[in-house]
Amino acid sequence: MEPLIIGNTKFSIDLLKQFCKVNGDVLFSPLSISSSLGLIVLGAAGDTEEQMLKVLHYNHEKIMYHDLYEEFYKRGKNRPLKMYNRLFGERSIDFKNTFLDHNEEWCFASIRNADFKKDPEGAREQINSWVKDKTEDLVPILLKSDDVDEKTLLVLISVVLFKQDWESPFESSDDRKYNGGKWTMIQQTNSFLVGDIPEADSRILEIPYKGKTLSMLILLPNKPDGLKKLLDMITYEKLEEWNEPDHMNPLKLTVKIPRFQLDRKNNLKEALVALGMTDLFTSKCDLSGMSSDPLILSKVENECVMNVTNKGSEGGSATDGVVKSVKRVFNLAPNENDFVADHPFLFYIRDNATKSIIFWGRIEP
Repeated sequence: MEPLIIGNTKFSIDLLKQFCKVNGDVLFSPLSISSSLGLIVLGAAGDTEEQMLKVLHYNHEKIMYHDLYEEFYKRGKNRPLKMYNRLFGERSIDFKNTFLDHNEEWCFASIRNADFKKDPEGAREQINSWVKDKTEDLVPILLKSDDVDEKTLLVLISVVLFKQDWESPFESSDDRKYNGGKWTMIQQTNSFLVGDIPEADSRILEIPYKGKTLSMLILLPNKPDGLKKLLDMITYEKLEEWNEPDHMNPLKLTVKIPRFQLDRKNNLKEALVALGMTDLFTSKCDLSGMSSDPLILSKVENECVMNVTNKGSEGGSATDGVVKSVKRVFNLAPNENDFVADHPFLFYIRDNATKSIIFWGRIEP
């Protein structure tokens, strides 16, 4: 499983840097995105497969998700982190058995028939209903009316659901105004793992969720305008270094973070092309491992919803890939034991057992 986690982390950092080229808050689920693309790469061939494996940082197509899903599933029905995959295929298309078998065996993704050719709206409602159910209403409408049509052949869906309380709840702090907006701060004084990152003039803080199987980690520049320097320095190796036990030490301090709710729908096409998946969305696309029919990927989108409150966090993410026919720490405050996230910062939510990054985000209070 380690090569998969390393590849996913490297891919997540690449995506983070792409999304952060545009101003504003950022939220995406790299686990959901890489899982959805993993379904597609099982049907890719030639240059398309090579480009996808390179961008995903996978050595070969069989580095898939079976062991990772097994790790999540064995935690029981009430686990805070849930993942689901599903293929919705045009009922008249003969998808190759090897493609379907590999998706079910390695990615736990079974296929359901959908009548895109005769009833695209009914197929869209079928998919949205499944996503709404699996995200417990956090993502009620994933596909819009123009996302599927009679030329759609396959929709690949990956859903991640995360709901958990903090290990120790926060209390309301003060309301502060930043960048013309009003943010409600939440705070608590407790012992946290915290580390200095001198080369990035930043600090890293870990806030555990109940049971400590998952954590939110905050990367906070020391200066309000220091986020670009921090972002430029992030690599897989640096992130591993900053998270090492020898680097982060327990310290009693007061933590203040904004209470926020984000809902972001990310069109991944531009980012994936920039990273090197140049053939996937063009007539050069080779998905011959899926079907003998000529196929092209029309879009890949990732919708994320996250709510961070005094009590804990709630987040849902759904990533869809639509395949169609080719024919158509820290602002050093007066009290040195304060960690006050009152200026732009990065955060990620990590599964501690597998070190998988579930969500990445940038907040600009």
